[in-house]
Amino acid sequence: MASRGSDIDDYMLKGEEVSYSFKHRPNGLVHWVKSLLGYGETHWYVTNQRLLVHEKMAGGFGFREVPLDNVTSVEYGRQIDLRTLALGILTIPILVGVLITLLAIFRRPQVLELHVSGGSNLSVEISKGTDIEEILWYLPTQRQIDSQKQRV
Repeated sequence: MASRGSDIDDYMLKGEEVSYSFKHRPNGLVHWVKSLLGYGETHWYVTNQRLLVHEKMAGGFGFREVPLDNVTSVEYGRQIDLRTLALGILTIPILVGVLITLLAIFRRPQVLELHVSGGSNLSVEISKGTDIEEILWYLPTQRQIDSQKQRV
């Protein structure tokens, strides 16, 4: 048996007991602050005879009752929040553009270019982890050796 709140005591019939109670407030910061002040909450009470819905509002409260015999069906499921979906669809191009820009900035490949007299250039894209120190040392050193050989 669920405990019943003092809000509902005046509306209970003789011999009626609360079988189930459910308290709900909408999501969000504003609704949370309102619930701290005691507003904006909906409380459902299911008794052996009826469903009682008690809503706390800024100007007072709302109260509804539905006899259980009048309940024809109960459905439960999840709904897509259309506003959030629309916002997501609108921001996809912006996010994709930002991701591509960040990828271009932070994933700069290493490029080794050789400028050769006679107008042709050689370039190669080097993957990460490749040690090019030897090449960078070898080319100028070999050039010096070749120029010294030519002088002799």
